[in-house]
Amino acid sequence: MKFIALIAALALTAGCSQTTQPTSAEETPTKAAIELKVVDPWVKATKQGEMTAAFATLTNESDQSVTIEKASSDISMMVELHEVVMKDGEMVMTPKEGGFEIKAGQSITLEPGGLHIMFMGVNKDLKPGDDVHVTLHFAGGGSQEIHALVKNFTGANEKYNKKKKGM
Repeated sequence: MKFIALIAALALTAGCSQTTQPTSAEETPTKAAIELKVVDPWVKATKQGEMTAAFATLTNESDQSVTIEKASSDISMMVELHEVVMKDGEMVMTPKEGGFEIKAGQSITLEPGGLHIMFMGVNKDLKPGDDVHVTLHFAGGGSQEIHALVKNFTGANEKYNKKKKGM
């Protein structure tokens, strides 16, 4: 009888020590990675020390809005998300407050004279045919690297207007 009581006590103790954590990756909930469809990514050719920009059409094929909050690249230490707006009768480039939001199932076009990714103080000459790596960083985490072809382009020579904080 004592032996049966000992076995029962061991079984109860073992049952209390079992883990309740998932035992496989399939049981662990994960957030789906954000991935934008990128069409015709390109960067305007330029010389070292100058400014240039990246353009493309970005499509959000997911069922949730996505915001690109910043971008980075090895071609420049200073990279900003920009828009072109009318100011004092002139079209000027300015940082895009809040980043680029792309609603579920929608697209945005980064284009000369509109939304674009701006590189200031480019650290090397960018010649037609070169490949530029740009990383898009999403609000809430995650990123996506894109490769953009360098092309000659003579347009979109707007002035740059840096918005000051608190304005």
